[in-house]
Amino acid sequence: MKRKNAISLIIIILLVASVGYVVLNGLNLGLYTIEPIIKKIDLGLDLRGGLYVTYEAKIDENDPDKDNKIEGAMRVIRNRLDQENQHEAVIVRQGSKWIRVEIPGVEDPRELANILAQPAELKFIDPEENVIIEGKDIKTAQPAFDGINNPVVQFELNEEGAEKFAEATKNNIGKVISIELDGNVISAPTVQTAITGGSGQITGMQSIEEAKKLANLIESGALPVPLEQLDIRTIGATLGSNALERSIKAGIIGILVVLLFMLVYYRLPGLVADLALIVYILLLVIILAVTKVTLTLPGIAGIILSVGMAVDANIIIFERIREEKNTGKTFKASVESGFDKAFGAILDSNITTLIAGFALWKFGTGPIQGFAKTLVIGVLLSMFTAIAFTKQIMRLFIGLNIQNEKLYGEKGADTNINFTKLFRYTAIISLIVIVAGFIAMGINGINYGIDFAGGAIIYANIGQEYDIEEVREIIEESGAQAEASYAGEKNQDAVIRMKLEDNYEELEETIISKLKEKYNITNEQINTDVVGPAVGKELTLNAIKAIAISWGLILVYIWIRFELKSGFVAIIALIHDILIMFSFVILSGMQINSSFVAAVLTIIGYSINDTIVIFDRIRENMKRYGKKLSHREIVNKSINDSLSRTVNTSLTTLFTIVAVYVLGVDSIKEFSLPIIVGIIAGTYSSVFIAGPIWAIWAEGE
Repeated sequence: MKRKNAISLIIIILLVASVGYVVLNGLNLGLYTIEPIIKKIDLGLDLRGGLYVTYEAKIDENDPDKDNKIEGAMRVIRNRLDQENQHEAVIVRQGSKWIRVEIPGVEDPRELANILAQPAELKFIDPEENVIIEGKDIKTAQPAFDGINNPVVQFELNEEGAEKFAEATKNNIGKVISIELDGNVISAPTVQTAITGGSGQITGMQSIEEAKKLANLIESGALPVPLEQLDIRTIGATLGSNALERSIKAGIIGILVVLLFMLVYYRLPGLVADLALIVYILLLVIILAVTKVTLTLPGIAGIILSVGMAVDANIIIFERIREEKNTGKTFKASVESGFDKAFGAILDSNITTLIAGFALWKFGTGPIQGFAKTLVIGVLLSMFTAIAFTKQIMRLFIGLNIQNEKLYGEKGADTNINFTKLFRYTAIISLIVIVAGFIAMGINGINYGIDFAGGAIIYANIGQEYDIEEVREIIEESGAQAEASYAGEKNQDAVIRMKLEDNYEELEETIISKLKEKYNITNEQINTDVVGPAVGKELTLNAIKAIAISWGLILVYIWIRFELKSGFVAIIALIHDILIMFSFVILSGMQINSSFVAAVLTIIGYSINDTIVIFDRIRENMKRYGKKLSHREIVNKSINDSLSRTVNTSLTTLFTIVAVYVLGVDSIKEFSLPIIVGIIAGTYSSVFIAGPIWAIWAEGE
């Protein structure tokens, strides 16, 4: 039996190593070659650059509804991009009637650019040339195949459209009702019978791809104003050419530190956790490559969070195994009992995070969806590796009959801290930090980044290959708050975005002057304009809506699994953490930009996970001790019981993000620093805020 288990372990390790090699290096089998899977992951605009398309809205400057129509056109473009799985594209208003769209890695950029500008005015017209229904009457449209395998678009009408369509088909049996898109007849079916079900088909498609494009155009709606494509060109990564490479190296170093920590602290179980974490990372890379999820900075935030949760699940399990071992049980019995007792906490903490992820995925837009997708994929994988894979590997080690007690880690230190008594002080500390942040905001205002506030843009045709760091040095010397990236076919152009400060025109002139001097270029090679915010009002409102819905669903889940007050306390702890992060950013003078939004989303997932684990222990101790202990005593015992798990989880998550902060480039630091603050705040609130508030509430009842 020992030999069989040893062979099984060796086979698993060799298999993991082989998959790891293929993921990183690919495989050459003579006639068949597998490219490195990690290179198959689609990177977003901020990580690898993409396309820069400019449209002009063909509208009268004096039209009183001009702004609403242009904003409506931007919404339609966003919907079309989302339906083409280009969630990470950036859409900004430029000048009075121009729209700039930046699209990451697309196979046929010009075709996509044309789709975005297509009017998509759909009409159903009867034989007397009367318009029966329009695109606005269609509720959903999906590509499909009909009974003889021809591609079609199946549509469902809204209530008003269904009534009009039923009446028209009833009155025109045996006659043709033509379907026009932008004035061109795309289908002309003869009405066979009255269609009263509120649904139908559009035929005449040459391929399912054509049906898909038409369905997407119908669902996204018609453009409220015609758009003319003025410019299309490539741009460089907004985070800089070396940001991704350095951040990946920093992340690898952070993960290696995590692996070493788990091995040293938990020993043999830590070795199992390390193997599970490696399997998790390999599977995550494969799934991201296969599903073609576009990876951006918010997406990386989702991965960091899911890696932390993968480690956290193992820590919860090993702490439980250690507790069972300390009661005198055998290693085998401790493992089985530890997994059983850890399962509830892992399930609840992961499901609450998944609820947040799915809500953000469903109701968020743009980069919010990118974060949600990687988070959901990562959490589902982390549950599998922690519960299924780790358990099976632990059973194989049990079969080896390793008896050395030192290989299973030392007994954790017992603590008896009165956290509920400390609440009077910890609450004051939190209040001081939050109030200080709001006072600073009242005095200095909010330092909105270009993403939120818009800014000036300088497009310089350098006319030769150059180093973008030289341009960044020019920006730094000028004293402007700006960011630069490569542009053009051969990276011979530069795009500089700068904040609209009081003296921005003076700063702009300084930068232009230095560019002319440095690269010997003329005024004809430089264009300037003012652009609107990349993170528009609608995107912000959608993010707030998605977060609010996720909190509501989390509240309902916790109410069902625990009790209503636990749900409210968990939300209070979340709000506390976000306010602490916000105050830190305000007090430090950092910018509120899309990086901060990504950090907030990360902490929402992280903090709720931390709090739920402690609530799970409170629930368990309530059942065990009942009325033998007061609510405060139960809370204190529960937090002390979970303390080593809480500290170790925070440490392992911090190892990765601190490595990214210390070793990464400046553009990544403004993303990682708020996350570091949020992790510390989340741990602090779970231990010093959530538990004591629950005890006070319970005693009040």
